Amino acid sequence: MEKSITLERGMERPPEVAVSYHFGVPQYTVNVLVEERAPEAEGQPQEYGWTCICLAPGQLTYDALVAALVRTRYSDDAMTAIINNHLLDGNDADIAAEWEQMQQWRREAKALAKQILTNHDNGDE
Repeated sequence: MEKSITLERGMERPPEVAVSYHFGVPQYTVNVLVEERAPEAEGQPQEYGWTCICLAPGQLTYDALVAALVRTRYSDDAMTAIINNHLLDGNDADIAAEWEQMQQWRREAKALAKQILTNHDNGDE
């Protein structure tokens, strides 16, 4: 479970995965959806924006990372509502479209989690 999901910005591209230790237990911060932003005025430095996921202390796992990535777009309440609406009336075009959008993001989150874990396992922090 993540401790927090925040939108961040800065002048330097953040590391994909950063680790700190609390009483010997690792705590991972994962920075995703990094975007380069155009300077507000000519001559100003490049700026970046990203989503920062601070996971609860413990090992970096696929399941925790996928769940946190999904929650960058869908709260637990929103997911429950989409699932319930789909079960109640999955033939409604708006409900079906919302369901498919959520499922597409879940697929993308799983692929992104695999990529992050592969990069992290290879030492590309």
